[in-house]
Amino acid sequence: MRGIKIIVLLLIPIFSFGIIPGNDSTIYNKCEDSTLYKKLIEYSDKNKLSESEFRICKPIFDSLDGCQFLGYYSGNQFQTVSSLTFLYGKICYKTNTTSSIHAYLDYHIRHIGSAEEQISFSFEPLFSLRPKLILDEILNQSEKFQKQLLNSLVWGFLNNHYLGIEDPYKDDPYKAMTRYDDPPEPIMNLSNYKEIFYKVHPNSKELYEDYKNTFDYIFNEIKLSLEWQEERNNKTEK
Repeated sequence: MRGIKIIVLLLIPIFSFGIIPGNDSTIYNKCEDSTLYKKLIEYSDKNKLSESEFRICKPIFDSLDGCQFLGYYSGNQFQTVSSLTFLYGKICYKTNTTSSIHAYLDYHIRHIGSAEEQISFSFEPLFSLRPKLILDEILNQSEKFQKQLLNSLVWGFLNNHYLGIEDPYKDDPYKAMTRYDDPPEPIMNLSNYKEIFYKVHPNSKELYEDYKNTFDYIFNEIKLSLEWQEERNNKTEK
């Protein structure tokens, strides 16, 4: 895990982990079912969701799990409406209950090893809501899954906040697939990454002593990525 994707143009190839809709109109394709995905979009656009609203969304999401993108065909071309992970991350974030956080973690664990970066980008904001719950759940996993989930958290943090404490592209459902032409100057560097982390995740500071080894791993991975990025930038400038 090296480099920050939105600045470095060619870091990781993007692969689909789910169903790419086919163009055979005789085959029912759940990824094209607008009655399903429009309902998720409707709920994701609300400012806040109740637990009962989340319970309406979850079975819809479960029925679409496997579709990386939602949309429809216009002729032979598939027109994407949104990333499923992007919508689910927003819905879980706006619900902000134990069950919604658990639901996203379960989704993430089901797709461990996926190349879809939006999974990490949507995971990191949830950590700011309930860091203790997420840390406890991560530490309950096997050692292999612990590392993968922590690396995902790091990757989400770097890509969501390299350009600012407030992610300028957080509302773009295609952020994970986009190379932005004129991004803002990055603010994160080797001297301020911990300060930014605690500003983004203020509830984490009081947890440090109880989860010292875990936070030290997170900070070390952030540092290594920033060192790699700095070295690459220096080579590019020469």
